[in-house]
Amino acid sequence: MNNLIVQEGSTAVALPAEYMAQLAQDAKDTSAVETPSVSALSFKSGILAYQGQAVPGNAMQCVAVDTAFERCYYDGPYDPNKIKNPVCFVLSSDGEDEAPHGNSSAPQSTSCTGCPKNEWGSAGEGRRGKACKEIRRIALIPTDKLQSPDDILASEMVMAKIPVTSVSNWSNHVHKANALHSMPFWAVVTKLHLKPHIKNQFEVCFDVVGPISSIEALEAIKKKRLMAQSFLLAPYDGSAEEEKPAAPAKETKASKKY
Repeated sequence: MNNLIVQEGSTAVALPAEYMAQLAQDAKDTSAVETPSVSALSFKSGILAYQGQAVPGNAMQCVAVDTAFERCYYDGPYDPNKIKNPVCFVLSSDGEDEAPHGNSSAPQSTSCTGCPKNEWGSAGEGRRGKACKEIRRIALIPTDKLQSPDDILASEMVMAKIPVTSVSNWSNHVHKANALHSMPFWAVVTKLHLKPHIKNQFEVCFDVVGPISSIEALEAIKKKRLMAQSFLLAPYDGSAEEEKPAAPAKETKASKKY
């Protein structure tokens, strides 16, 4: 009797299409209730840092795997020594039909459309901005994980939350990848770097390093994209309690290199 259930190295599953569709739905449902571990880049004080260590040169080369849209409203002014979760937030893969997430501790409206916190000038203190910030989440993998398709699939994804003042830089990067190489953003190597900004202290910038030419690597990245949305759409825990502030990053010889 052959007890071999899965053939090593095989990706084909010989099951009826209807059964496969049910498995796909079950996978989607189970993934929806599991919150993945999220490692994030830090831009605090204009220093690019990962896991508490400053990234040398304030820049890293990476592949941007996928993106998600976030809107977040905080109750009270920003205090770097008293970091809190947003009391109202929205997460979506396409930026459409947005409404507060169920974990929001104080939803400001039933929909982002018509919400007073989503109006220009609602930021207060004479500012023209919105009280609700529209940022972008990007799932990244460092280019040192591009050695093989297996490395890509096994690599940890890192989340970068791009501030509203730099979201246009990301949009321009997407268009530039298309204009230069006729490639989507996930099929090129990206240089993410921080530079000083006279008004916003710093801005997050993106450069196209070059296209990824390996079909095997691109196919692995496409599979990685299927994993990215649950990572990108991981919600806040629903509490407005303070989160522990990250320690200031210092660039040292032991800093993680990319």
